[in-house]
Amino acid sequence: LLLAATSFAAMAQEKKEEKPVVKTRLSGGLEAGLPLGKLSDSHDYTVGAAVQVEVPVSGDKLFLTGNAGYSHYAGKSAVEDLQVVPVKAGLRVYPAGKFYLGADAGAAFLVNKDDVAGDKSAAFIYAPHAGYVFNVGAKKYLDTAVRFESTSKFHDAGKSLNVLALRVAYGFSL
Repeated sequence: LLLAATSFAAMAQEKKEEKPVVKTRLSGGLEAGLPLGKLSDSHDYTVGAAVQVEVPVSGDKLFLTGNAGYSHYAGKSAVEDLQVVPVKAGLRVYPAGKFYLGADAGAAFLVNKDDVAGDKSAAFIYAPHAGYVFNVGAKKYLDTAVRFESTSKFHDAGKSLNVLALRVAYGFSL
């Protein structure tokens, strides 16, 4: 009887200490932004779409991220639009519940290099961001974020592309 009670107590303790398994997450969403600095002199806004994967590194607090998408920078009057494909990797940390901070870096590829007389077809890109995840169902969520994004220049005499952007994405756990 004592052995059965001890075994039952040990099993109950093990179940109590088990934490839910955090799984890889996938999301896809829309992005919109306002140009900052010199870019605002030549372009009105940017819109785009992106897919993102989050892979847990440390429980539900730290994730590796991978992100790829398409961004369209709308030129003013006689200025040609820019078409950019950013590909980034980064880290995301959840310091308090569903609130997160993150940073991504990678390469941005200028799709219409010939149309805009670009000197380079690829440039360095980085994007610090902050956001919040809203649960919308079992293993489903809405990811909202604000970010500053900067792409180094595609023209030797040009300036960086700086944008303040909003991302709204639908996601799910795999």
